[in-house]
Amino acid sequence: MAEKAPSSATDTKSASEAFQQKLSDGFMGLFELVISNRRGYYALHPDKIPTPESVGSLINSSSATNAAISGGFNLAPGPWGLVGIVPELTLIFRNQLMLIYDVGMAYGKSDVLTKELLAGVLLDAFGIGAGSLIVMQGSKLIVKRVSLRVFQRIVTLLAGKVTQQALKSALSKWVPVLGAAAMAAWVHYMTKKVGRKAVEILSKDVSVDQTESDQDKAGESPEVTQNTETSNDVSSVVQRIKILVCLAAIDGKTHDQESAFIVEIMSSCDIPAVEKDKIVEALANYKQIDVDYGGLAANPSDSVGILVDMVALSRRDGSIHPAERIYIRKVGGILGVAEADVNDLLETV
Repeated sequence: MAEKAPSSATDTKSASEAFQQKLSDGFMGLFELVISNRRGYYALHPDKIPTPESVGSLINSSSATNAAISGGFNLAPGPWGLVGIVPELTLIFRNQLMLIYDVGMAYGKSDVLTKELLAGVLLDAFGIGAGSLIVMQGSKLIVKRVSLRVFQRIVTLLAGKVTQQALKSALSKWVPVLGAAAMAAWVHYMTKKVGRKAVEILSKDVSVDQTESDQDKAGESPEVTQNTETSNDVSSVVQRIKILVCLAAIDGKTHDQESAFIVEIMSSCDIPAVEKDKIVEALANYKQIDVDYGGLAANPSDSVGILVDMVALSRRDGSIHPAERIYIRKVGGILGVAEADVNDLLETV
């Protein structure tokens, strides 16, 4: 059984800061590397340039590849476990940048595929907003060139957002086997989101403002540790685990493997003994348990993490039962998650 995840706020802060710094360092060289490599590849193989019709296949392929990479994660318990997978996450983001570049080639945007444009797509996909890099002027998108100093700040901003989302993505991420499945679902979902955002932006008329700006409008880096525990407050955690209990019992029985996963998740969370007893009783009797969705729906940033846990648990035997699929869609609707996003999570292989 996994060790109990650290509950110390100081330890969590130290781990998240270390994780963010390593991600930022790893990300910095990726943009120019991907642009150079893909530009050279297409110069040598112009017959390989994708078409708009092939973009959907590109997105699906990249999502499946990244999910496979993350499915092999060997996460140690607790926030410090994330630090050990920085090389794999860096590879995943390199693949996402390649996807953005390839989508740009499909839409004939080879002349505007700068590091700023690639970063802008990622920022927008991760919900940060790309106003410091991409602005709309009439029906045209203008990509701004920025100094190295400003670009470094933007990469730090991106690494901070990834840190927040990785720490909050799923309660189950540090549970052996189930944790890898949870991370695979999250990475699959995010890669799909990056691909769709790339299509949204690169299918438009795009030009580059060649005037390099040194004005730092990137904003402050997010307070990574300020909100890392939002998804782990006691009430939220209890309700999220109750949802997993309902999912496990959706077919009128609970498999030993499902019960073991849920109990192991509880062991890494600091929740009241009385709540644990109720959950264990529900598991033992294969029964549904009341869930307060109201508090969960009030925190949309946690909603994807909840669905990630559900998909990971339901895939414990390699496939999702129709009844489980229905319940996952129901919870997604209650939490206000877009149907397309729920579908992306359910498609994780």
